[in-house]
Amino acid sequence: MLVFILISVIPLIITGLIAVDKSNQTIRNEVENSLNTIADYKVLQIQKYFDNQETLGQVLARSPVTKAALQRLPQALNQGVESTEYQTLDTEIRDFLEYYKEKGNFEDIYLISDDADIVFSLQRKSDFATNLYDGPYKSAPIAYAYDLSLMMRGSNFTGFQPYQPSGGNYSAFLAIPVFSERFPSGVIAFQISIDAINAFATDYTGLKNSGEVMLVKQEFDKLLLVSPLRHESTAGYMHYLEPGEDKYVPLQLAAKGESSSGRYRDYRNRDTIAAWRYLPRLHWGMLVKIDEIEAFEGGQQLEDSIVLLGICCVILVLIFGLLFSRRLSQPITRLARATRRIAGGELDYQVAVRGYDEIGELGHSFNKMTKQLKKSLDQAQAAAVAKSQFLTTMSHEIRTPMSGVLGMAQLLEDTKLDEEQQEYVQVINQSGNRLLGIINDILDFSQLDDDIEMGNTVFDLEQVALECLESVAIDVSNKGLQLIFDYQARSPRLLIGDSTRIAQVIYSLLNNAVKFTESGYICLAISVSVLRGRTALIGLEVKDTGIGIDSDRQGNLFAAFSQVDQSISRRFGGTGLGLAMSHRIIELMDGEITVDSSPGEGSCFKVSLNLVLADEASSDTGLELISKTNVLLVDHNPVSQCSIRGFLDSIGATVTTINDIDAINLTLKNAVHSNPFQLLIIHAGNELEAMLEVVAELCRDKEIYQISVMLYAPLGEKAELKTFADIGVDAYLCRFYSREQIRNIIDELMQQKYSVCEVNRLKKKAS
Repeated sequence: MLVFILISVIPLIITGLIAVDKSNQTIRNEVENSLNTIADYKVLQIQKYFDNQETLGQVLARSPVTKAALQRLPQALNQGVESTEYQTLDTEIRDFLEYYKEKGNFEDIYLISDDADIVFSLQRKSDFATNLYDGPYKSAPIAYAYDLSLMMRGSNFTGFQPYQPSGGNYSAFLAIPVFSERFPSGVIAFQISIDAINAFATDYTGLKNSGEVMLVKQEFDKLLLVSPLRHESTAGYMHYLEPGEDKYVPLQLAAKGESSSGRYRDYRNRDTIAAWRYLPRLHWGMLVKIDEIEAFEGGQQLEDSIVLLGICCVILVLIFGLLFSRRLSQPITRLARATRRIAGGELDYQVAVRGYDEIGELGHSFNKMTKQLKKSLDQAQAAAVAKSQFLTTMSHEIRTPMSGVLGMAQLLEDTKLDEEQQEYVQVINQSGNRLLGIINDILDFSQLDDDIEMGNTVFDLEQVALECLESVAIDVSNKGLQLIFDYQARSPRLLIGDSTRIAQVIYSLLNNAVKFTESGYICLAISVSVLRGRTALIGLEVKDTGIGIDSDRQGNLFAAFSQVDQSISRRFGGTGLGLAMSHRIIELMDGEITVDSSPGEGSCFKVSLNLVLADEASSDTGLELISKTNVLLVDHNPVSQCSIRGFLDSIGATVTTINDIDAINLTLKNAVHSNPFQLLIIHAGNELEAMLEVVAELCRDKEIYQISVMLYAPLGEKAELKTFADIGVDAYLCRFYSREQIRNIIDELMQQKYSVCEVNRLKKKAS
């Protein structure tokens, strides 16, 4: 049927296209001829306008009234503009010149004595009664026209330039000497406003709705648009057109003296037909154009008629085609119906075959395929059952020794241990439980096609994040990286949801960042925004300065057992299961995970979730004291500096930040007499050992400044606690703390109760 339609319609289409092309060519020629006529007429109008003005000027220059006025006005002006003699002469000549001003469409008419004094002006602007040799307008175009007219003893025309007495509007001057007994007694000058020329440019007669006229002049190596545009009335003398651009080539040719016509794409990127001409009197270029769309409206109507005729033909062909194809389509329809039933799970369904032609052979093959498909499905289901049994058995075998390890760790925790040993046991418990969770995740992943039930309990999001940070802290420290935690200030902590799954996502993203980052930092940023009622938008962001990922390989990033590159797997290890499981968990929570990454610039994974807020008790105690604290924060990393400062601002402290530890003394000295600092916080990052000597020197001077010193090194060694206590550090934070814990530490420091702080306790200051 399709071949039949093509055979019927193609000749009609070809004939229509030829007719449309011929019609468009005829229309284009007619439009070009019309534009050439309009352009020639405008050139003639402008030329005639200036010829008429020069003729009027010559008449006035030879007029006895003008000659008599120039002989008497200088002496009368010397007596003052308000003198009776000047007022009498002004009245005699004003009506005479006003008549010619209106007739010649001049903006103003001047009489200038042979001493270059402007002795008469119809408008009496600021240039009246000034001297063109030594007055304020000696460099104005009127002075230039005056000099040339006397020098050449003939009329002289200046180009359009800004003229200050007329408010900076563009004006040109026509100056003609006035002779008395063969000697010039002065000059009569005529001011011509640019509005008179713009009247020709804005006359769109014959140019329909889209046509316009553009006037340009050459200024050095650029073109200056001197006329307003149809779509921008203030464009005159406002736009310079860059030479060499295709859309300005016709204007360049016109400004250089060439005249022609043709098609071009204008400054609005529209296809147009244009004619361009050179204006010899002004040395300008002119372009007259109209949009092709409007020009070819007649051709479009013909094209629409051909399309309508083609549609009618196609409809007729379809009617006949359907009559012939119905007999062929019924067996195929039965096959399609059978395919849908099999896709719905009816694998025992068989197609009724009638005949032994090609369609019949297709039916027999289809029935054989369904039988084979049912057999393969039975085998796949048996394999799935075997896989599930295997995973169940393996998880049991792994859980048994893991339970023993965790049990012994729990027993060890109940024995008498010092605080450092107690913390080590806690880390073993946390890591063991995390490993047990991963084992459970493997089972969950094997059931991804089923629904995984999500927990719905109250949990502390900040505490969950801190536990995840502790889990990767050792690996981060071993690689010499900086680990940054930014829990957005004043964000709620208590939420309702599955904390285990959320922790798994955070840990997986952090672990992934540690694996692929060799230098720089890793930042975990969390924000909680209350949307409406008790609903909150959770934003989790893990950013690193690692190897990055090509954009064309990011599509496979969340696929199970997949790496973006085989070399990645060989170099860094891993199965790629973490990100796939995280993606699946976030999907089940109706959330979203995205990645923004470039090779060599690191990666940023962003997770957004909607959870329910839990009731949270207020914890604003101690803010009154902290709000009076002036804090100096030292941190060379802008990311962590911004995070710590945001937290300090949220609890009411006044914060000043610097990047260089060597600038601390100077900053403290400058603030002693004006606004002294009470607390110095040094964020050591992963450079704790390198800062030891500098920190010791600062602590020796802290009594001078009456300041407490807090050293914040989340990846620091607790074994150095005594060292920092000995050198005078008031608080040493060697792990990640919650916002509430840090606030309490600062509050206690301000009360001068405690010395070096470690983990969850403060060591009392030695007496």
